[in-house]
Amino acid sequence: MKALLTGTRETAGETGTYLASRGWNVTVLPLIETVPVPQDTWQEEIRSAFRAADPGTCVVTSKRAAQDLALFLGDHPLPDTWDILAIGEETGHVLGALHVHCTVLPNAGTAADSLRDAGTDLSRRRVLLIGARLMDMRLAEAVGNCGGMPHHIVTYDTLTPEETYRTLRSCAQDHYDLGIFWSASAARAYCTALDTGGAPALRHAVALGRKAGTLLTGRAPSIHIPETPDTPALLELLRQLTDTITTDPKEHP
Repeated sequence: MKALLTGTRETAGETGTYLASRGWNVTVLPLIETVPVPQDTWQEEIRSAFRAADPGTCVVTSKRAAQDLALFLGDHPLPDTWDILAIGEETGHVLGALHVHCTVLPNAGTAADSLRDAGTDLSRRRVLLIGARLMDMRLAEAVGNCGGMPHHIVTYDTLTPEETYRTLRSCAQDHYDLGIFWSASAARAYCTALDTGGAPALRHAVALGRKAGTLLTGRAPSIHIPETPDTPALLELLRQLTDTITTDPKEHP
C-alpha cells in the first residue's frame, strides 16, 4: 500500500512513522513552501492599527496566520475595542489551543464566502486581514460589503517549487492508496498539478480542514476529514481508515 504525504517533513514525521509501522510505503512530498515575512514589517502594521482610536477586527484566514497572530498577542494585548474572527473551524481550533479568544466563522469554501454567509456587521471598523500574500482576493471586497475598511497584513508567502511539480509529473502514472493534505494550499497545489501537468491518482484523500476537503472533491473517490485538525485526530482517523483499506478486498482487486 502506498501513501503520499504532502506536508513538510516536520508535520509528516509522526504520521509517516505510524503508516510505515503498519507496512505502508510512504512518500513525503511537500507541496507548499512557506516563507515568513520579516516580523518587524507586519508587527509594526498591527501595532499602528492598535494605536488608532477606531474600533477594529482581526480576520484570521489560516492556521499559520493564527499562529503568527497568537505570537504577536503574547506581547501586545488586543485592545478592548477590537475582536478576532477566525475563518473556518481549523483556524479557530489553533487560536483556541493558544488561548486566544475568537469568533469562528463556519468555512463556506472561501474566506469571502465565509464572511458573507455569516452576515457579520463590520460597519465603520478597521479590519486587518491577516494571512498569506495570496489569500482570497475577494475577501477585501466582502469586508467592504459588510461596512468595514480592509487592510491586508501579510505574515507569510506560500509557493510550490517547480521541482515539486516535476516530481508529481514524473509519477503521474502511479496510483496511491492514500494522500494526506495538511492545508488548503497543499490541496490546491495538487489539483493544479492534476489539471495541468499531471499528478498521481489517489484512492483515498485525507484533508485536515473542510476547505482542503472541498478542493479535493472529485479528485479522489473518497475524501476523509478528521474531527479536529490536529495530529491525534488524524492518527485516529488513519487507524480506522488503514484497517478498512487493508481488509477490504475491493481496494486491491
